[in-house]
Amino acid sequence: MSSTQRQRIANDIIQFIQILEDGTDEERMDVLQKLLVFPKIFIGKSNSQIKSTLLEVIVLNYQRGDNETKRICAAILNGVGNDTNPIPQLTQSFIHGLILNISSPDILLSQKAASSLVKVIEETESELIKGQIARITFEWITNTVKMYSPLVKGDIPKNKIIGAINVATSGVKLGFDVFVTYEVYEIIRKLSDSNDEYISDSATLFIKNWQRRNLPVPTVYDETARDFDRIHDVEQKAKILSDERKTAQKERKEAIEEKKKSIEEKKEVEDQKKKIEKEKSAIEKEKKIIEQQKKDLEEENQKLVERNRILETQLIEKEHFLKFFDQMSVDLRKQEEGSDENRQIIRKRKDDICDVILKMFHNQQNEQGKQYMVDSGVASGILHLIGTLQLEQVTEAHIHSLFVLSHASSPDIRVKIFEMGPYPDLLYILKHPKKNVAQLAMQTINNIMLTGKSKTKEGKQPDHLASMQGCDGANKIFEFYKRNLNKKCNDIASLTIGDLFRDKEIPKLMREDIITHIKSLVNDEDKLIRDDSKIILRKLAKNKKSKKVIEKDGFVIPE
Repeated sequence: MSSTQRQRIANDIIQFIQILEDGTDEERMDVLQKLLVFPKIFIGKSNSQIKSTLLEVIVLNYQRGDNETKRICAAILNGVGNDTNPIPQLTQSFIHGLILNISSPDILLSQKAASSLVKVIEETESELIKGQIARITFEWITNTVKMYSPLVKGDIPKNKIIGAINVATSGVKLGFDVFVTYEVYEIIRKLSDSNDEYISDSATLFIKNWQRRNLPVPTVYDETARDFDRIHDVEQKAKILSDERKTAQKERKEAIEEKKKSIEEKKEVEDQKKKIEKEKSAIEKEKKIIEQQKKDLEEENQKLVERNRILETQLIEKEHFLKFFDQMSVDLRKQEEGSDENRQIIRKRKDDICDVILKMFHNQQNEQGKQYMVDSGVASGILHLIGTLQLEQVTEAHIHSLFVLSHASSPDIRVKIFEMGPYPDLLYILKHPKKNVAQLAMQTINNIMLTGKSKTKEGKQPDHLASMQGCDGANKIFEFYKRNLNKKCNDIASLTIGDLFRDKEIPKLMREDIITHIKSLVNDEDKLIRDDSKIILRKLAKNKKSKKVIEKDGFVIPE
């Protein structure tokens, strides 16, 4: 800023001071409005003497003005308090102005002035000026608190006493506790029990801050006590204040270090305790693991003993069953000779054996039992029995007993039955006059063909098509299909022929009928039938002639 501009501003401020002292209410209000809008230009850029005079005149206007004038003056003073640090020439008037604002009935204005006053004290760098501000402030605090004492019962605004206590609290934080007398301390302490919630909260906060800093309660004021009012030398006051602040800071620092050390020692003890507890917990955990392992080992030993007992029992049972099955195999092959009565006894024994097999395996997996039956020759014995009987003499129990041995069995068991050459006898029964007997024979053929990847004794996969061709099996199954006994018979017969030929050419005589029926099964209600039909159609489609029939009428094999 040039010297000309600075001089012009100084002239304007001098004119403002004259108006604020002698002008009309309207002129004074106009000047205050300008100072409120441009505080940094008219106050912040002024020299110290002019600024001090201007602030004193503003304080004077605050004291004698109406509420609106007080509000504007207070706002100007608060603005200065937030924008600049006071200097010796304007300290007293400036601080008094903020104190007047704290006493304002306007709560918001009072709170803002209290904050500004604390900020001024905190940010003032000079210990000398800081001492002046603290002395003036605590004189006002002392008088205000005494006026609110229960003994005096002064009629002062509530926010004034709250502001005084709050400023005192901040002063204590800044190290000015030396200005708090015994009487003031006691009044504030008693006010912490005030019925007014806000006064009680402010007083309680003051006491807590005092105690937090481990400050001693002030002694009763007497003639021998330190009296700052009797110390006239300002520099001496500042020095005493500075020394006491340094001492207090040192004591606080030592107290903090001591507390920190105590906390660290306590933490170290706690850490050590936790470490011991952790090690103890680990030992207990390890102990539990060892106990559990010991318990598991004992249980495993008991299970091993039980398994050995079961194995011994099973071996005994196996020997018993094998002997029983061997005898069954012999009985099934026994020739029916002698008297009529003797032949009937032998036949009844064979029929009973078939009934026993049905009871043993009907609706049961019992893979091991089936394996014993096949290995002991019972299955081949049944086939021998069927082969020696007239067609009408074959009963449902005869064929059903062979069916249960092949149904839901492992591929290995089915391969062993396949190696017995069962197809000629089973194909023979397809002509049986009783529908149930013929259907069971068809289902048994279908079961035996499900050998998967299992191999024969020669290490080869069973060649079902070659076995069937040796006994004209495909034509006999097709004849059974044409009997049209029921849907289930037709479904099994068509799927069996399809699975038999796969990628080989199906004879022309049956090709159209069989493939057309399999195509109709892709939407069957039975999921197993649906899935089997799709699989077989994909195998048949590898043959050109079969594929042509499959794709007839735009048919596509579903996924």
